[in-house]
Amino acid sequence: MINIFSSIKFKVFLSICLLILLSMSVMSFVNNNFLLSKLTDYATDNATSTSTETKKSIEYILELIQNSSSLLCTNKEIINGLTDKTNPDEEYSINTILRNVSSIQPQISGIYIVGLNGKVFSSVPFKSEIEILRKLGEMTQDESHYSGLYRGNNRNQNVDVISYFNNIRRYGKEIGILIIDIDYNSLKDAFTTTTIRSDEKVLVLDSQGSIIFNFPNYVYLDSIVENNPEILKHGNLLIENNVFGVESIIVSSLIESADWRIVRVITKENVYKDTEALKSLSFSISVIFIILALCLSYVLSTVLTNPLKELRSKIKHVENGNLNINVKVSSRDEYGQLSQSFDNMVVKLKDYMDKELDNQKKKSEMKFQILQSQINPHFLYNTLDSVKWLATIQNVPSISEMVTSLINLLRYSLLDTDKLTSLSEELEGIKNYIIIQKYRYGDIFTVSYNIPDEIKSCKILRFILQPIVENSIYHGFENLYKQGSIKINAYQKDHNLIIEVIDNGIGPGIENIGKNIVYKRSDSFNGIGLNNIQERIQLYFGPQYGIYLAAGYKNKGTVVTITVPYII
Repeated sequence: MINIFSSIKFKVFLSICLLILLSMSVMSFVNNNFLLSKLTDYATDNATSTSTETKKSIEYILELIQNSSSLLCTNKEIINGLTDKTNPDEEYSINTILRNVSSIQPQISGIYIVGLNGKVFSSVPFKSEIEILRKLGEMTQDESHYSGLYRGNNRNQNVDVISYFNNIRRYGKEIGILIIDIDYNSLKDAFTTTTIRSDEKVLVLDSQGSIIFNFPNYVYLDSIVENNPEILKHGNLLIENNVFGVESIIVSSLIESADWRIVRVITKENVYKDTEALKSLSFSISVIFIILALCLSYVLSTVLTNPLKELRSKIKHVENGNLNINVKVSSRDEYGQLSQSFDNMVVKLKDYMDKELDNQKKKSEMKFQILQSQINPHFLYNTLDSVKWLATIQNVPSISEMVTSLINLLRYSLLDTDKLTSLSEELEGIKNYIIIQKYRYGDIFTVSYNIPDEIKSCKILRFILQPIVENSIYHGFENLYKQGSIKINAYQKDHNLIIEVIDNGIGPGIENIGKNIVYKRSDSFNGIGLNNIQERIQLYFGPQYGIYLAAGYKNKGTVVTITVPYII
């Protein structure tokens, strides 16, 4: 029985599995360490790009304000109005200019010009000079303000504004101050529209870290700046930290035109959720491919080894002696060629075995003929010699009996030995042989039979008992100083007929006790006789049958056991 772990099927299965798993491991390694890393970087860049969009929206508004400021600060009419005396028409014209600029930019709440000569211009009708001057005083008193932007209140319109101011110069000398009020809500809308994700937190800080805008509006976000002070110390910055107990990415970028900065807080879960989904998908696909790889490996190993299993099964049949077998493999690959070669080998082996069997039968027949040619003259000489002495010594009726037994024995021995006869006929031949030997040897031995009547009709080969009995008489009783005895027993056992010839002679003179009989004695008659019986039985019935020699009780005498199939 082949161990499953040492079988070719298992080795093929394991090899294919290892090859597929190795390939998938390399792919997974590349995927996790390169592709997923790139996707993670891309997700981070994509998440931070929104901060850039927010920054651009605010910078766009501030740039419009700065451009408008530049145009107004270089307007000749305004410069002349701040340096020369103006009449009401010129003052009205300057206010109209301011109103026109304000009207085309909805984010502008108001534009004011305060000259060092005390002149005040405004885009807002009915705006008192006192309020404008108060506003200017508040802006200049705010020590934290230096960026040109100041958050306050347009009291006339009662709205929050972020004021932008710029100096108006002539020939390098300051002659007035331009103030542009930017509607706080306009900037806030520009800020909010680019901050779409409700689960994110975004702040716009001034240079001192004060929050100008924040999203969501209802959340207190000052702790973000307090816990991450490095935000105010660097320009553009990306750090990872816990915000409100959640792992997050903090992105800070400068709005250089206003000296502000945008701080965006993005949870890692949101940044990497697509990447994690891809990892989960990759893992699921890997599991599916592993299962498919195992199934494919099993199927391939089965397909590749089934022809070998079929061939092995057929070889077992041939090993057990069945040569009427062929391997049905129709493929044209190496398996098909091997199977075809095996079939050809079996056919040739069968032909060889048939020829060898015929040769052995012919040899056996020739040996038996030689045996008969040796037996008949030798036996006939001895018998006739006995008849001569009996006739010389006495004239008795026993001579007739002896001659009759001789005739019957010769007739039986000369029949076709390859044909089966009944056990009773074989025993009758033995009895004739014993009668003759009794006249020659007298009462130096006795013969007894223990054979049930129901097995006397069993079929056996002719002339297989006489050489064994003859061997007991000629050699077993030689130099025996007591009366010899021969017992012939027969019985059925396991669908076989067992015949025993037991004598109390000097014992078996053999080198190997068993089915291979090799005699020490030089008497070729006995060797040929017993070997001939062995070969005839095995050629006719098969190698599992034959004769077996053993010593008798306490190594005295000889027991010859004949085993043939039980045939009625």
